[in-house]
Amino acid sequence: MFKKDLTVKADQKLSGKDCKKLLAEAERALPGAPVAELLAKKDLSLRKPSGGVTAKLYCEGSAVLLFEVNGQLLPSLTSLWRFPTPMLPALVVPPPVSEFLVSGADLMLPGVIGLLASVAAEDLEAGAPACVLIHGNPSAVAVGRLAIGGPALAAALGSVPRPKGRCLENVHVYGDGLWRYGGKPTPNAGFINVDGERSVVPWQDPNAPPATEGAGEAAGEAN
Repeated sequence: MFKKDLTVKADQKLSGKDCKKLLAEAERALPGAPVAELLAKKDLSLRKPSGGVTAKLYCEGSAVLLFEVNGQLLPSLTSLWRFPTPMLPALVVPPPVSEFLVSGADLMLPGVIGLLASVAAEDLEAGAPACVLIHGNPSAVAVGRLAIGGPALAAALGSVPRPKGRCLENVHVYGDGLWRYGGKPTPNAGFINVDGERSVVPWQDPNAPPATEGAGEAAGEAN
């Protein structure tokens, strides 16, 4: 989606009324997500890129908080990185898959090893927002839309080997134009960028308490 560098053609400061409207829209589009905390500051602006990119960027200073494409509101990666746990259903993949994702490829079902979500997989709908985590790294590498419905996803996660087919449409990913527009931040040392070659590897916060026994199984890594 954001393959090229972004150039903004319009920049409009949002009024208090506009901010309240955006909050209501975000709460509908991202149920259960901490959008009230994300949008707590009132100094927000709406920016529209040029160059054939049809999107709306909702920003706080240089940071893109939310963006809208094809009428769907999604959080940026930098917004996801502000919180210790994913605000979206998260598909878990092995580290080698990151190299395909950062090149812009969609996520395929054979690459998924688990799901972290506050709802059952069966309750997710095709087109719903979701993100991708590299196994062993708590920060999302991509944001997109589910390409299949919950029942099909649940059946795929319970199958060995995984069936073929798309799982997630990759809309925004580490290294893309939206990430570069926001200043090229990284959430932790597991996000690697060497001479433009990007990948994501496992990383653990050295200040975090030790994981409890069996925590890895909760991520569905043994599916």
